[in-house]
Amino acid sequence: MIRRTIESLAVLACVLALGVVPAAHAQPQWFAGVGVGLSQVDHYELKPWTTDLDDRDTAYRAFGGRQFSRNFALSVGYADFGMLESAGSIPELPADFSDRLEASGTELSAIGLWPITERVELYGTASYLRWDQTVVSLVNGTPLHFEATGGAFGLGGGMNIRWRDDLAITLDARRYVNVGDREATGRENRRDLFTAGLTWRFGD
Repeated sequence: MIRRTIESLAVLACVLALGVVPAAHAQPQWFAGVGVGLSQVDHYELKPWTTDLDDRDTAYRAFGGRQFSRNFALSVGYADFGMLESAGSIPELPADFSDRLEASGTELSAIGLWPITERVELYGTASYLRWDQTVVSLVNGTPLHFEATGGAFGLGGGMNIRWRDDLAITLDARRYVNVGDREATGRENRRDLFTAGLTWRFGD
């Protein structure tokens, strides 16, 4: 279900980016917002050997940008993906382990907007995420600590529901690929991020 949702939003993002949705005149506006929701890690390397795995956590987003027309905007933002925690055993070594994986990042997003009504609009996003990753592990009692920084691309989309001209409820879903550095930290994963929040519009 999650995969289908992200794929549908990615298709919408591509359609909007190609300009299939006709543009309409709108006064340029600044916007800023916050969101809270769920982050999920996919393709976790140690999953086959885990006996205890929590690959979902509370996530946060903060963002701001400018809408240049009715169908196009740019934004910058920050996301905290929360923490993955696991524990298990690898009989082949043998080794008992616990693992904690954290990630956050700043991103630049191009946004295509598709107004449905005066109060509801859909949007698609294409993003570049500059991420920071920290891995803290305990293997047979020996602590290990790794850090890495890098970049990843993402696609997503969502919906704005305005109950006032300057304030909207924002539902957002994003997928980022290759968050992490397998050579530096041993962890390189896909990240899904789902948030609900508020967006304020102001100025011109």
